[in-house]
Amino acid sequence: MPVDIDVAITTRQWDVEDVNKFNKLPYYFAKMSARKSVQYSVWQKLYGTLPWTPKQGTTLRGVAQEPSPVTRQQFSPNAITAGATRDIITTLERTSDALVQRHKFESPQFHFLQEFQDFATHIAFNNADINRQIMVAQEAFLRTQALHKSPMMVIVGKTGTGTALSELTSVPHQTGIVDIAAASGKTTAFWKHAIEKIAPTGGEMNLRAFHRCLAYISEDIQAEPFSSLTSVSKKDSPVADRYIMTGENSLYSNLIFDQEAKALMSADSNFLTSQFTGSLFNRLNFMSEQYPLRLDADGTFPVPEIIVSSTTGGDNHNQTIPNPDYAAAPFGIAFITGANAYRAISVGAPPAAFAGQSMSEGRFNKLNWNGRARLTDNVLINYGGGIQDVNNYGEVMKFIADATFAALAQTSRFCVPVLYRRNRFGSTDS
Repeated sequence: MPVDIDVAITTRQWDVEDVNKFNKLPYYFAKMSARKSVQYSVWQKLYGTLPWTPKQGTTLRGVAQEPSPVTRQQFSPNAITAGATRDIITTLERTSDALVQRHKFESPQFHFLQEFQDFATHIAFNNADINRQIMVAQEAFLRTQALHKSPMMVIVGKTGTGTALSELTSVPHQTGIVDIAAASGKTTAFWKHAIEKIAPTGGEMNLRAFHRCLAYISEDIQAEPFSSLTSVSKKDSPVADRYIMTGENSLYSNLIFDQEAKALMSADSNFLTSQFTGSLFNRLNFMSEQYPLRLDADGTFPVPEIIVSSTTGGDNHNQTIPNPDYAAAPFGIAFITGANAYRAISVGAPPAAFAGQSMSEGRFNKLNWNGRARLTDNVLINYGGGIQDVNNYGEVMKFIADATFAALAQTSRFCVPVLYRRNRFGSTDS
């Protein structure tokens, strides 16, 4: 597999790039460039960042002051001639912890012979690709926090009776480090059960569903709107008192087929272009994701991309393509977000004893926690048959990257997942 994820650090220590895998000289080759869609950073823009430096510990604790609740809808104090009663108003504090998490990214080992005979320069290409995967992982990490820590969820088109009919639903959620393989919380069984609550002929995101989500986040949850956030705005204009919805592009672009949307369309609504795609109801803005969350009916998440088989793919062999199961997945998850839901934590340089020049770099590699891929020749060479040796001659190198991840849940209920039935080609209410 071109991408093996979450491999234990104690295994696969000597993966070596197959020197016969790539095309080599002296054959005449025409280099083909496969350009991928532009990668957008969505979640980092929504979250913003908090700096974190050495000697601040491995856990960040956020402290927030909470206003007292409003506990009356009607009010009539005593007459001035009678004894006045009183309200005693008490405020509280709440805390939220964020733990620094760490992950390693690396390539197989490259042998010097490849740079002599291979047609393409694989080292530079692998460097760019590892950095791309780190960026995708950062986006996925932040979105995973919102998905699993949210105590609320919208199930569009939910069926039921009484209070069970409400689309806005309390759901299990995690705290601390999210475990996507946990036996409780938002498991595969949870998603399968939630999908089964969607009406067989409903659950699509049309203009009315957008409006209901806006009502849930602003009235039922009372999340703060973004008052001024130039980083997520179009042409750096401020987002004034608006909420943000993120998800697959077709959620918004399909509104051109919605009869009610057509009636309300204005110059402020850009249904065709731009990552930041205008405004709905002058209170809701939409941002599209490169790899939105999609589900099968059994509650599983298909991988976004696959590799075409080298034996059956013909001219398309070894090509990275969208996974057909992902493209055709029948359900999706979007998010509607208010301000101050989460903050991404920007972890700075490692402690000086590890990062500084006081230690010999001949013995200790400089730690680099910002996720930047770099080449190293500090590898072991496996000759097979149980024979191993250090890389004395520098004939083998590989890319390594060390990235840290952390997010502080300031008010996790302000970011709400929205489960819906996908309808890629427009609303059915035409």
